[in-house]
Amino acid sequence: DFLARPDPDDSPFVEAGCPVPGLSIRVVDRAGETVEEGTSGHVQLCGEMIASENYGNPRATEEAFTDDGWLDTGDVGFIRDGRLTITGRSKDVIIINGRNIASREIESLVDALDGVRVACTAAFAIREADSDTDQLVVAFSPLVDNQEGNRRQIEAILHCVALKSGVRPSYILPVAASDIPRSSSGKILRVQLRERFLAGQFDEEMKLSDIVLESASAIPSWFTRRQWVESRLRHRAHSTAQG
Repeated sequence: DFLARPDPDDSPFVEAGCPVPGLSIRVVDRAGETVEEGTSGHVQLCGEMIASENYGNPRATEEAFTDDGWLDTGDVGFIRDGRLTITGRSKDVIIINGRNIASREIESLVDALDGVRVACTAAFAIREADSDTDQLVVAFSPLVDNQEGNRRQIEAILHCVALKSGVRPSYILPVAASDIPRSSSGKILRVQLRERFLAGQFDEEMKLSDIVLESASAIPSWFTRRQWVESRLRHRAHSTAQG
């Protein structure tokens, strides 16, 4: 059995414990390479008690199992002293410049701020087609919903998240608590929220976010024109070298 106990390093996650006899656990990176102890990655299982296939669904079987027969659980976690700690789901991980950041880590920072409705914050990733890194989107529910208050709240969230996590959100959206989708058990459905964001449901909220975060999209295309000019520094450096 697994024995749940608090992590000794005051982690917000609970340690699951050691695997039962006959079960092997490994943690790998995105390339499928086993990571060092204490490093977060994708949790995979192997053992006699693990089903070998998804009945009647060969495609799902192919997606769930690695070439060497390990089941990819979809969980993210790390192993320390032979004990497993689950930190989230792979779809709840934001990858920015090769760094894995749990959505819950960002959400906890925002929930601790004044003026934010607790447990109504969702952090998720979006990625442009030509990009090799994620962008962080933070949706929160303000206790008092008005233009000026939301502006100040976005600034506070930007400062807090950037300072404490080292990551700058690309979008910070003030939304109604009812706009955050949840499961029947109350769990925030980040994937559904991301789909609604990409579908344009929060375009109005994005406008305020763009202005506060000084996003390039807040500047009309007709306002600026890209132009390349030769730098004077080159001539100055050349003259100095001749002199």
